Amino acid sequence: MLLFHTTSAETAELILTDGFRDGDQPYRTARLVDGDLWLTVTPCRGVFFSDRPFRSNFPMLKWGESPVTFTIEIPAEEADVFELTDSPEQVAPEIERELEDLGLVFCREWCLPAALVNQCEIVAIERASHSADMWGGSPAIASD
Repeated sequence: MLLFHTTSAETAELILTDGFRDGDQPYRTARLVDGDLWLTVTPCRGVFFSDRPFRSNFPMLKWGESPVTFTIEIPAEEADVFELTDSPEQVAPEIERELEDLGLVFCREWCLPAALVNQCEIVAIERASHSADMWGGSPAIASD
């Protein structure tokens, strides 16, 4: 399966030099409890990947910076145990609609150990133009 990791150009250079590194990062989840939308944050250790590439508006970027997306190929059976629980098919439709109204879009996500990721093949490295939309589909993507 192909998975995507989006980061800044500065961090992409470090990945190319030293490989992926585990980080302690928050994972945000959304749940509907008694008709109210609850957003929670759970700590994760590893490297975040998704089933879609982020293209812009990525939270770790400086204003005007274009993101860099790594595409890796990993066997599904190795990635599956690290999939995060609030993937699209596991989220109630009413939560998804409320989050879409806030401008958020669901994707499947994984928090993979860097040791596993560094054994995988990097099949593409892409830098999005600043004008590209958040979830891809823009012709403004150029491979490095």
